[in-house]
Amino acid sequence: MGGIVFPNIMPKKLAALESVEEWELEEGAVWPIGSVWVESVKSYNFALFSKHATGVRLLFYKKSDPAKPVYEYRLDPKTNRSARIWHCMIPWEKMNGAELYAYKIEGPW
Repeated sequence: MGGIVFPNIMPKKLAALESVEEWELEEGAVWPIGSVWVESVKSYNFALFSKHATGVRLLFYKKSDPAKPVYEYRLDPKTNRSARIWHCMIPWEKMNGAELYAYKIEGPW
């Protein structure tokens, strides 16, 4: 189990979802892979491909303390996984000012 810290893309927008279905507000969208800011709902959509993951946690950090998460979200395999894509939608206000994020993946290597 482990994670890699990636820089938060706020306020840069690498891509944008044009529309969001109601179910995607909780479960997230499977595409595009990566993290994408969704302006219409002030949230980030996260999507990750993993062939063998049995569990995924998304951890958020501030640059001032990159060892202590300010928010953690455990993805539910029943609602946040479609085949080998893990996905979720996280509202900006829940991220508690985080500037970094990491995935913690469970499962065989």
